[in-house]
Amino acid sequence: MRTIMRTRLDLIIFCATILLFTGCDETPTYEKTYAFENHEWQQKVKPSFTVNIKDAEKEYDFILTLRTTTEYKYSNLWIYMNTTTPDGQKAR
Repeated sequence: MRTIMRTRLDLIIFCATILLFTGCDETPTYEKTYAFENHEWQQKVKPSFTVNIKDAEKEYDFILTLRTTTEYKYSNLWIYMNTTTPDGQKAR
């Protein structure tokens, strides 16, 4: 009886470990890095990224990661995201 309980416990721990390492890891649909010349973002430079969504019915999370240095002396940074729906409507 004790070996059956131990075997079940081992199986539960094994399954939990597999779920932990595989359950929450989604491959990003799109990932891109943009590096600015001389580490300075000139006002005229407007990086643009085009993401083609194949399944418009599915929900996607958009995550923007922006890295700055302590030399960035401002508190606000305005980022605009423009989207175009499958029927051609545009939104900002």
